[in-house]
Parts: sequence; structure tokens; C-alpha cells
Amino acid sequence: MCLGSFCFDFGLGLNVAGFVLDINSADGLTVNRYVYDIDVIGSSYKIVVETDGVISSLSSTNYSLSIAWEDYGTSENITMPKTMNNTSIKIALNWWIGGAGTPQIGENDTHYFVSPMNDSMGGGIVFVWFGEPQIEMDLSAPTIALGYYVNITGRVTYKELPKSSEYVYVGWIIGGPPNDISYGVTSSDGTFSVSWIPSATGTFYIVTQIKCYWLFDEIPEPSSSACLSISPSFEEQVFSVVSNSTISSLALNSTAYALSFSASGPTGTNGYAKVFISKELVTSISDLRVYVDGNLTEYTLTSNNNSWVVRITYSHSTHDVHVVIPEFPSATILTAFMALTILAVALTKKNRSRRFS
Repeated sequence: MCLGSFCFDFGLGLNVAGFVLDINSADGLTVNRYVYDIDVIGSSYKIVVETDGVISSLSSTNYSLSIAWEDYGTSENITMPKTMNNTSIKIALNWWIGGAGTPQIGENDTHYFVSPMNDSMGGGIVFVWFGEPQIEMDLSAPTIALGYYVNITGRVTYKELPKSSEYVYVGWIIGGPPNDISYGVTSSDGTFSVSWIPSATGTFYIVTQIKCYWLFDEIPEPSSSACLSISPSFEEQVFSVVSNSTISSLALNSTAYALSFSASGPTGTNGYAKVFISKELVTSISDLRVYVDGNLTEYTLTSNNNSWVVRITYSHSTHDVHVVIPEFPSATILTAFMALTILAVALTKKNRSRRFS
């Protein structure tokens, strides 16, 4: 089997942890090749380190390698199977105290080959982060009278397996630093749930973040975010939009019976928006229509206890979205008012005609 520039047969006993093989390189330096077995989530992987330095030991967690050096040498190359990595690789060098950076990564179909970006700086790789948990988040914004609450739920996984006992930060932002909502710990199935009552209507950015205390400060902790826009109260109800886009100009036109907003995001990515409409306001929603930039657009419809949930998807740019609501209380009220007005006028005319007859 070939790893990088080095070919060998694991059947010849080279799979012993810490095995060293000396080979003369083209520039006359002695290259030591170390082979280690590590365990990640119950699976075994072989790590090969090629260096002109001397390693005393290598240890690992589910997310990282740690190398102890007797002599740093001038260069190193670490070969790792791709199957043990699920996120971007980061490294820390001995001379970069408290720091971390992006390494140079070569690869073939099965392995990564990791080395410092600039070997002339000297030193050696002391940490390699080859993976980290992933976090997914969803929001449910029931459309009830003000005092409304928002359900923030999510799931933490690693290598597609649920991660329990992970600390998760939940906060909201309207410009400036995050405002705390809560801290949670994931359950055995990797899930967490937080309820939040916003202090006002408007647009909020909800952020969830895994607190990975073992990461260097320069490596961002895994996070997920969503935009939540909440309309002013109408008939003691609120309309809510949850999206991975930036939502702005959320407005309700009670004359045209339409909810409108703008959704924007980075070109080349996909966006979604979930619109929550109160069942108390709209009892039947089968004739609802959605327009994106003036074009009739397909949507999916689900419901929760008190809301209809209309979900649309699009390619990101800046879009104008209009949700035309088929049944609206203002329409019913207006129709009833007009009928009563016509009846009152008719009765008045009738009474006047009797008076002068």
C-alpha cells in the first residue's frame, strides 16, 4: 500500500504503534516514518508521520491528534485516511503558541497528506484537528397573541452519529454581540430544545454553537444560525418567517390580503423560508398562492398545533416574496360591514319614503 511517497505492506509488521523506519531522502536527510493505530468512534485507523525529527509519542481523541516531539526537525508529513475526517483540517505548530492555522493538504482517492504551509518556519505540528461535531438547528414560531414564544430545537452529530452531553449555547443578535437565551446539553439522541419569548417584534438572528473547549481560539466553534422575522400584531396575532436568508421588510397588506418580505443571501447557495400563518386567522389555506419576484412558485404546506407552515426554496440572490392569503379576517369584516351599510341605507330610504307618502 502507498501512503504519500512511501509504499509498504502492513502485513510485514509495520503496523506496530510508533514503529520507526529510517530512509535517506533526496537531500541526504534521514526521514523517520512512524506508524500509529488510533481509534475514532470505535473504528481503527492508521496514521503515518514522515519527518526528519524524532517523535516520542502520538495520542488521539475522536477529533484530533497530539504529537510529542523529542526533536522537531525541519519538516513533517502526516498521512491520514479520509474516512476519519468529516470537516476541514486545522493544525497547530510548536512555535505558534496558542494559535492554529490551515495546513497544506495533498490528497489521493483514499488519504490526506498534511504538512505545514511554510516549512521554512521550522518547528513541528503538535496538534491536528481532523474533525468536529456538527450542529443543525430549526425554529418553530407559533403565531399566537403577543407573548408569543419560539421553539429552538437542534441536533448535534459526529460522523453522522448522535452526540450526547455536548454543551450548546443559544443566543440572539440584532447587531452587536449575541444576547444569551440559554445553555443546553444534548440528550442521548443528540438533540436539544429551548423555548424563548422575544421582548418585541422585529428581525432576530438566532445562533446555536457547540462549546468545544478543546479547540484553540483561532478555530471557530461549530455553529448554526437562522433569521427570524416577526410582524407587528394583527388581530392579536403575529406572522413569522424563519429562513437561512436575511429577511427584511416583512409587512402585512390587509387590503390585498398578502404578506410580503425580501430574502437575500450569498450567490451560489440555496435558500429557504418558512412562513407561519395562524390557523385562527386562516382556517382554510388550500388556495394560498406564493409569488417569488412576481412568479407563481410551488411550496410545501405542513401544520403544527396553531399554525400553517408554508415552506419555499430558491437559489440565493435578493428576492421579493409575496404570500397571498385566500381567507382573511379583514376581508370578512369588510364584507360584513358593507352588507350592514347597504342594509342601513336601504332601511333609511324606506323610512323616508313612508314619511312623505
